[in-house]
Amino acid sequence: MLTLNKQEEKYPRLDNATGMTEKWAHKDQKIHFSFKSYVPFSMTLKNANQCKLASNKPLKRKVLNKHTVVYSSAASGVFSGTLSCR
Repeated sequence: MLTLNKQEEKYPRLDNATGMTEKWAHKDQKIHFSFKSYVPFSMTLKNANQCKLASNKPLKRKVLNKHTVVYSSAASGVFSGTLSCR
């Protein structure tokens, strides 16, 4: 059975990424993540505009709209870090 929720989600979530997810864990108001990418890395997040990112490699931040933000790098490799959200 498929259930659709008409309420707008408010908690940050991963929309897509150009790597394999090695870790995606929620703890308190933080998300700990790790991806392994063989192409230039990017991840698109929903409801994460208010979050602060700390990562092992520099990531460029681009806000697409009030609900969507993209973090990207021209490099490939392992990308890990923490999103701290209010």
